[in-house]
Amino acid sequence: MLPLLDAARMRALDKFTIEEVGLPGALLMENAGAAVAAKILEKFALRPGQGQALFLCGKGNNGGDGFCAARRLVNAGFGARVILVGGRGNVRGDALLHLNAFLNSGGEVEE
Repeated sequence: MLPLLDAARMRALDKFTIEEVGLPGALLMENAGAAVAAKILEKFALRPGQGQALFLCGKGNNGGDGFCAARRLVNAGFGARVILVGGRGNVRGDALLHLNAFLNSGGEVEE
């Protein structure tokens, strides 16, 4: 698969959306996580209680997307295992907000 945007262009688009359009980064992360969760459910045709998704999450924004996707699956009755690379103490900003939301939703994180 070829990427539609490289990392520099994606950062620029995120910056524009946050600073010029006025949508907060946490909302962009939520939308990304929701899309990932929806694609997992579509691709594997899962039913509640069936299967478990594994998320390898770092401390940055991509990790935050993973925390969102995992929370969405847990809230829908599916299994989600999250392994955090880098330690909880290193997670900051929007990623931390979504890590905490995942934990507060009953999710567990392995470091």
